Amino acid sequence: MPQEGDITLIEKDAWFKLTSEAKHTEGTISYGKVFASLLIVEVYTESGEKVKFAFTVSAMGSDAWSHLSRIALQAK
Repeated sequence: MPQEGDITLIEKDAWFKLTSEAKHTEGTISYGKVFASLLIVEVYTESGEKVKFAFTVSAMGSDAWSHLSRIALQAK
């Protein structure tokens, strides 16, 4: 799991891209769940792979946390 990286989101498509030195993943957010200060996001890539990421509230600013959480929680 990457410790740091850049996240790109396209809200209307629930499209997610994580770029870091350790990993590059992009696809559609299919699931999101918040547990206290932890956000679990599941992404389906174009190759059909299912990838899960965990984000902590302290890992990003409050605006970014709210934006990512809202998109992930609305994913279907």
